Amino acid sequence: SEYIQTIKKWIGNDSEFKLLYRGTRDGLNNNCFYSNCENKGPTLTVIKSDNDYIFGGYTSVSFLRSNGK
Repeated sequence: SEYIQTIKKWIGNDSEFKLLYRGTRDGLNNNCFYSNCENKGPTLTVIKSDNDYIFGGYTSVSFLRSNGK
């Protein structure tokens, strides 16, 4: 899609995408998020709101829980 092409331009065209977490599939809480995303390397987060706005962020480092739990 055009969104993927735009994102690849921003973070590098050789990037590969793998769905790690989906709230509606995996559960909508911190534990579910971290159990799927922690220590996975660079991460792109995309959120679609109830009123169809799309937003998110990118980090080049792995997600880690701040308290280690």
